[in-house]
Amino acid sequence: MAKEDKAKIKMTVIHFETESDNATLQENIRAITQTLTRALASPQRVAYSSVQLPSANGVDTNPNIGVDDEPHVLDAEVTAPGSTSPSPKKRGGARTSRTPQPIELDLTSGDMPLKGFIEQKKPDGDIKRYLAIAYWLKKYRNINEVNMDHAYTCYRHLGWQVPADASRPLRAMKSTRYGWMTAGSTRGAYVINHIGENQVEQMGNE
Repeated sequence: MAKEDKAKIKMTVIHFETESDNATLQENIRAITQTLTRALASPQRVAYSSVQLPSANGVDTNPNIGVDDEPHVLDAEVTAPGSTSPSPKKRGGARTSRTPQPIELDLTSGDMPLKGFIEQKKPDGDIKRYLAIAYWLKKYRNINEVNMDHAYTCYRHLGWQVPADASRPLRAMKSTRYGWMTAGSTRGAYVINHIGENQVEQMGNE
């Protein structure tokens, strides 16, 4: 059998009564009554502004957040601590070099001028033309080291179109693919070797 739940309520009532005509005593009792009335009155509720607190997983738990209160995310790449940010890839660009300049060369005197020599050898393409020019300058003008200025001057003399990259044929002949030239004493200078000379001597006999 269930026990009967008994509850007791106590209420204390304070009652002041006086039959005295003493004004001071009556004023004191009135002051005590007002004090007790204020003390027994229900306390006023104090409104506190809501504080937005993140939950354990970082999600906002405040249901009253407005659209304007949403955080703004910057469109930027963030690197985690301890990791290295990837370096931007270098974009390959066209090789840039200085513009070739004409130089003083004697291309017409002697028993074998440059134009007559080229007509005999009939070099085909810029690489073989550069090679024939280097051979002629070495044999008929005692110029062992040539650069793009030598080739440019000879091209202009012969009426040929100068390559956009005037030093490219010289660099190509120094590569292992051809091996017809070696590096000179200064940057951009090249020397025709015996393999290159043999190539020129075979030109025109084909």
